[in-house]
Amino acid sequence: MPQTTGDPESLSSSNERTELSIVLPIRGVRENLSVNLGALRNFLNEEQSDDLTLYLFPEKDDGLSYLRLANSVFSLVVQLNRPQADVVVQRRPTQTSAVAPQTSLHGSGENGSSHQSASMNNDWHLVGAHGYDFGDSSHDFYDKYDTVAVGGTFDRLHAGHRLLLTAAAWAAKSTLRVGITADVLLQKKQYKNLIASFEDRSAGAVAYAKRVKPSISNVIVTNLTDPSGPTAYDPTIAALVVSKETVDGARKINVVRSASGLDPMAFIVVDVLDTTGVKLSSSALREKDAKRWSTINRAEDDGRPLN
Repeated sequence: MPQTTGDPESLSSSNERTELSIVLPIRGVRENLSVNLGALRNFLNEEQSDDLTLYLFPEKDDGLSYLRLANSVFSLVVQLNRPQADVVVQRRPTQTSAVAPQTSLHGSGENGSSHQSASMNNDWHLVGAHGYDFGDSSHDFYDKYDTVAVGGTFDRLHAGHRLLLTAAAWAAKSTLRVGITADVLLQKKQYKNLIASFEDRSAGAVAYAKRVKPSISNVIVTNLTDPSGPTAYDPTIAALVVSKETVDGARKINVVRSASGLDPMAFIVVDVLDTTGVKLSSSALREKDAKRWSTINRAEDDGRPLN
């Protein structure tokens, strides 16, 4: 367990959730810039609480691609089989003070003893911005667009959802439009009866976006009854956050916009997470819940204790 600075009893609490922060060590320059996620790995392996929000921020960010950092973080979260862990990647220096958890955990940097171990060496991940841009020669997009849109089902809010919401919140200067898939479009989903309500999915997505960027002034939720939603007709939407798997559909929306005389949206494309074979989807998480609840019900019917 990483050493804490401060009294562990003095952890901040908000809505009965505990808040902690981890400072991520950074080494190297340009294309060799790397972050060490060993402290995050150790913490998630030892701390299994579902009532914890973990804020991460790099000790320095000169030459850093924040989106590359976020991708590395959420990939590790999935690899550790903690896909729904409430992990928030913070930027520095403008936002760390907005969170200010009272207790922080520090990973080991260049001079830390754990850096000498093979396991810690394996936790260095490339996060340099060199060669990592978004089509306009810019590797960063913080506060770049007045209005940014992102969409999804956002059921069982998991690491993939958090990556999309993180990118969208960072990019939005004043307004974030979050499209939540309407119930009518979810009828063919696996375990549809276990899908959270529109209200709950909306609340979870909005709350997370605001944890990512507390300064964001306006978050608008849209009930998506078709895949395009307001992105096809709203002239104020300047950018859309998509995954590599959905960018082709986003390009078709821009064709529709152009035909209507609207400016095309910029795309912020996030990489697919490196899950090392671990299946990440809301459907898979619903299936897991269904099997767990079925086991509980059978045990209760049989009068057997649960192990």
